Amino acid sequence: MHLFQLMFFITLIVAAPMLLTTMHAMYFKRTHSSKTKTTRPLVLTGDENQTDLISAMIPYYTMKGPIAQSTFFANPNASIATVHNANTTKPDLLTTLIHQTTFISTRVPSRVIQGPITQNTFLANPAARIADVSCAQANFKMFVHDPMKCQYISQGLLHGGWECSTITKIIDIMNQKIDGDDAYFMDIGSNIGAFSLNVAHSGSNVVAFEAMTYNIELQRASIGTFPPRGNLILFQTAVSFTDGPSMCIAAAKGGDPLINTGNGQLTHGCEPMAEHVSVHSINSILTQEGMNTKCFTVVKADIEGFEALAFQGASNIFHGRCPPCVIFFEYNEEYTIMATNSSRTPFNVLSLYEYVCSPITKTDYVCNLKKNEHLTRCSPRVWA
Repeated sequence: MHLFQLMFFITLIVAAPMLLTTMHAMYFKRTHSSKTKTTRPLVLTGDENQTDLISAMIPYYTMKGPIAQSTFFANPNASIATVHNANTTKPDLLTTLIHQTTFISTRVPSRVIQGPITQNTFLANPAARIADVSCAQANFKMFVHDPMKCQYISQGLLHGGWECSTITKIIDIMNQKIDGDDAYFMDIGSNIGAFSLNVAHSGSNVVAFEAMTYNIELQRASIGTFPPRGNLILFQTAVSFTDGPSMCIAAAKGGDPLINTGNGQLTHGCEPMAEHVSVHSINSILTQEGMNTKCFTVVKADIEGFEALAFQGASNIFHGRCPPCVIFFEYNEEYTIMATNSSRTPFNVLSLYEYVCSPITKTDYVCNLKKNEHLTRCSPRVWA
């Protein structure tokens, strides 16, 4: 038995070098064959954040096609980066999508398309209701949220109307045709359309901005199902002083979020239930739409502290041939400080545009244009 073991070990010692030589030759031939190309490392140029770089790379030959509305559902902040070979300055064909900047959010939004109700109309609002609204000279139907989740606006509309006294003033001003039949009411933060739909059903033209899909889908369904007399143009976007990186929006924490779910507020940090939204200036949107020369006789703004930034981003209408005669906006000191670092920002901005503001309630203000050349045009016969 011992003799057999001794012979086995002697054979192993003799054969081992020959085996290793053969394996090395096979490896050398495979790795250095002229028929096989080696892959050079890829690196990003610039100072891009390379977190999740590997998972973000998409093979060049994987399902190429044009960008569609559904392309970036999971990547609303996607950006384009050029990837270079490490040993050359010539760009590689591979492009990567990086979770960092603003490629998608810098595209100016198009108008929200209205149409008939389909099975996908109420994805965010399976408990939507129809309200019969009778408010400020207008009688119409519109969709509202589940009143248990929206115990302010939706419940108010289910009982006939919401902020009807202010809407009555707006409609009275618009009906004076100060700027002719082609003038518009601008609704910044239109929510489900309590103001915009009401004014449009009274016969005036409206441009509205709303960021939350939760609100947009109801307003879109209302426009398509119960068409107003006036022209209502709706944009799904948040508005600020310039086109910028997308932000997140969720029910404002300080505004009873469990029972006021449509009260959206922009945030820089994104919580799990928040929605990514694009951010644009009103100037850029109106430029895209060819509406820079339109008159916006009345403006209403209610966007939870970001009103001043929206006004700054709408400078073209304030410096144009027919600046708004009247501005109504909601003021929340805490939210304004959060958004602009100063409690007086909206008043300072409007003062530069030559408006004088006064309170209607504890949180609502009306601002009248006091430019000398527009005093006659904006005669305060209704809203003084």
